[in-house]
Amino acid sequence: MIFGKKKNQTSRNGFTIIETMIFLAISGLMVAVTINSIIGKQGNTEFKTGLNILRDNLSLSLTNILNGNYQLPSGHYCLAGSAQPEISTTPSSSGSCTFLGEVVSFEAKTYTVYTVLGRTHETSNPNLLATNITQAMPSVSPLISQSFQIPESIQIKCLGVLESKLSSANSGCQGSQPIGSFALISFTGFNGENSSGTSLQAYQGSSTSGTPILNNGSLQVELIPIPDSSLNNKPSVISSLISNLNNCTDNINTVCIGKYQEPINPQNGIILCLNSGTNNESSDLIFGGNNSPSSVTIKLFGSPGC
Repeated sequence: MIFGKKKNQTSRNGFTIIETMIFLAISGLMVAVTINSIIGKQGNTEFKTGLNILRDNLSLSLTNILNGNYQLPSGHYCLAGSAQPEISTTPSSSGSCTFLGEVVSFEAKTYTVYTVLGRTHETSNPNLLATNITQAMPSVSPLISQSFQIPESIQIKCLGVLESKLSSANSGCQGSQPIGSFALISFTGFNGENSSGTSLQAYQGSSTSGTPILNNGSLQVELIPIPDSSLNNKPSVISSLISNLNNCTDNINTVCIGKYQEPINPQNGIILCLNSGTNNESSDLIFGGNNSPSSVTIKLFGSPGC
């Protein structure tokens, strides 16, 4: 017997145009979500990697100061006559020079580390050691500065002195005084000498082979915001700022440049706010704070905070 098809039974040989369009739309959405997820994770990884590289490089500058590790080009000498110290190719017996520390200055996509020179003795009395910034008459030389690239995944937004501790909800330079540079200086104190009997790390000249000889040894570091500095300062501006840096007469715990002043070892530290160049993350690098001027810590946030 031959049976015929029921009238209400239909034959489906494929998708309708509407069904095909719905399928393609859903598939496209799923692909887009997957791609965004992959890009987001990649951007997150790049940002965190860049943060670690930046923190490690900046920590290296601090380690160099703590260990007294400074470099001077062969055939050059650090001299301090009757004025601020400078680098010269001609040796001289007039006035000894010291390496005070380093200044870190931030630009848009780079930062520059300048080695800070200082007088070993007071100008008014060559038998007395300089015991503060004013007496040391600091200066910087382009011969002993070095520039570094900021990782591509990071955008520098601001640098500032924290006036209060950061809460878990805020980040960036909220509640901070903006600057563009800070110094790490190897004084033990600004009104006294360290246990070895010298308040500064003295540069001792060169050996017969031309190798610089330094008084090496672990030193305490002071964290000093540079008054009146800003992001993207040119080298000539940094040089001028450092040359005019001195101890404020009304407060030994501050430094001044003209009418501008900043605290030495800010209680809450100095904050560098960074945004990711690939996603919505941000982070703070916090220098010092909590009576630990030599520390560098990372604080991550899930959305732009600068």
